[in-house]
Amino acid sequence: MTHSLRAAVAFCIVLVPAIAAADAKVGVVVTGDDDVHAVAEHAANDWLGRRNFGIESKPLDPDGVITLANCLAMADMACARGVVEKRSKAESVVVIVAQASSTKAQRELQLSAYWISKNHDVVSLQRMCNQCKDDVLPKTVGDLMSDLSRLVPALTGKIEIASTPPGLLASIDGEAVGITPLVHDETSGPHDVAVSRDGKVIEQKKVTVTAGETVRVAVVAPVEKPKPTTMVIHRSRLVPAIVLVTGIAATAAGVVMIVKGGPTGAHKSYTDYRTPGEYAVTPAGAALTILGVFLMARAGTYEVPVVAATPGGAMVGWMGRF
Repeated sequence: MTHSLRAAVAFCIVLVPAIAAADAKVGVVVTGDDDVHAVAEHAANDWLGRRNFGIESKPLDPDGVITLANCLAMADMACARGVVEKRSKAESVVVIVAQASSTKAQRELQLSAYWISKNHDVVSLQRMCNQCKDDVLPKTVGDLMSDLSRLVPALTGKIEIASTPPGLLASIDGEAVGITPLVHDETSGPHDVAVSRDGKVIEQKKVTVTAGETVRVAVVAPVEKPKPTTMVIHRSRLVPAIVLVTGIAATAAGVVMIVKGGPTGAHKSYTDYRTPGEYAVTPAGAALTILGVFLMARAGTYEVPVVAATPGGAMVGWMGRF
């Protein structure tokens, strides 16, 4: 093994597809950096256990692990598949090779993952783990395994999510996957499907995906009654007050003219204020007073509905008071 290959951390994880025989198991082999060994092995076993894979303690002998790692170091996929086909106890082998750089505190890992199945093409995926401390590595390994497994047809099914109305946000296992309706490739096993609107989960369902099959999830969202669109009306009280005061003053003046303004008959010429007071000033003052009261009642600030659309039609409001 070359010096650069010894510096690499190789996680060799042997997986059996979920559709294999009942006694088939999964093996986990971790070699390389002792600082990564325990965390990576625990993360891989946890990912497999949550998907109901069995665990095989020694899927490859030590020489088989070294030979497989050398094939991958030379990027010889035919060689790697040959090792799996001739020497693996399992139907498939997943190898995750991590090349470490920098110090442990600022450790960076380049993760190269390969899914090698007997008599099938090799599937590969790469990912970087920056500042990859022990609290970050488990999630990175788990996410890498999930993404890699989605590329293997024998381990994936589909989740079809539809909603009424359409256009809602769909999530699988807490991660947003798109807007309904949609079809999403997912690994076999149990999953949580949620549909949300405006950040609020409308419905959440548990489904089990079977390799090669499609599980359908239909959600009917409750109809929301939209709030009516409102308009804020601002009317000044100054003009109504002027009209009201003018009306009251005119009425009072008219009354005075009627009472005090009649002809005296003491002179050949005299001024008659009663007639205009009775037929002009008083009626005009009364009209202004009524108008001022009406305008004062409408003055101020308030909200009124204008138009509100509903699923069955629309509502039209009146802008003003009566």
